[in-house]
Amino acid sequence: MMVLLTVMVIMMIMMMMMMMMKRIMVIILMIMYTSTSYSIITIIMKVKGDYNKAVDDLNKAVDLDPSNIDYRQQRALLFRITGDYLHAVNETLYHRYVVTLQ
Repeated sequence: MMVLLTVMVIMMIMMMMMMMMKRIMVIILMIMYTSTSYSIITIIMKVKGDYNKAVDDLNKAVDLDPSNIDYRQQRALLFRITGDYLHAVNETLYHRYVVTLQ
């Protein structure tokens, strides 16, 4: 009985945390549409396990700040996680040869 109650309390806390994360994400987007806000949302989506949404948001961050190497490295990692190996290789090559030569 005590174990069941503990599990239920933990599940309620997790649900509340997920709801708070969603609210924080909406507030960030309402405040500013910058590459940093999309990067933060990407982190939240990765924590939630929604890698496709994380890639979409990171694409927006890269569009707003194409010279940011960190965004491109994270995008290459997300492409690998989602199984999009062609884009992962292209992103890695872009980082190694185009950005570093500038």
